[in-house]
Amino acid sequence: MLEAASRSHWFKVSYDISESGRPVATLAARDRSSCAFDIAGASYVAAMANRKEFRLHGPNGVEAWASRHTRRRWLVQTPAGTALTLVLPSMWNSTWELHQNDRVIGYFEAKMGWGRMRGTAHLPQEMPLPERLFIYYVVLTFWLQASQAAASASV
Repeated sequence: MLEAASRSHWFKVSYDISESGRPVATLAARDRSSCAFDIAGASYVAAMANRKEFRLHGPNGVEAWASRHTRRRWLVQTPAGTALTLVLPSMWNSTWELHQNDRVIGYFEAKMGWGRMRGTAHLPQEMPLPERLFIYYVVLTFWLQASQAAASASV
């Protein structure tokens, strides 16, 4: 299980990621729509390419991407050719699911409080860590956008 804790900077949010209580990476904000992280000496950048696509850039170029199919369904492609789908099953809940062949293989849960966001990602351990972090970043971005929209609506 991956756990995220947000750190806010001026108009940017970074995330400290841990697994089983030990730090594994910091998704360091580069700007409002991308972050950078290092895994085993390799550098990665996860970025929103446009409103309908995210990309993971790594040592071998684009290593994974997610593209919007519908508002509640995003298609994720990995280097191994694995097709995954991020699904928001309910508009009334912020829990996202990761599907493979219409079967749930993982899920993401958010907890908001005191201006900080915490979340958990329950993903298959056999999935490479850069891919897990990329997919988690996509979901963290969805949660951040939803919380900002809710905050602006309450003003």
